[in-house]
Amino acid sequence: MEEEVSKVRAHDAIDGILYLLSVGLTLYTSNLDFLWIAVAVAVGGLQLISPITKFCPVYSI
Repeated sequence: MEEEVSKVRAHDAIDGILYLLSVGLTLYTSNLDFLWIAVAVAVGGLQLISPITKFCPVYSI
């Protein structure tokens, strides 16, 4: 069970890094295109496909 908790924490950490990276780059460069990092990769890719396929790329890392 401890291994499952560490996987969830790692998953949350990587998602959080992607969110903060996209917001930071958007604020730093004033280019709204960097918000697509958060929308497409973190929300769209990882969080919507994971429940359907029962596979999350973050867990395999």
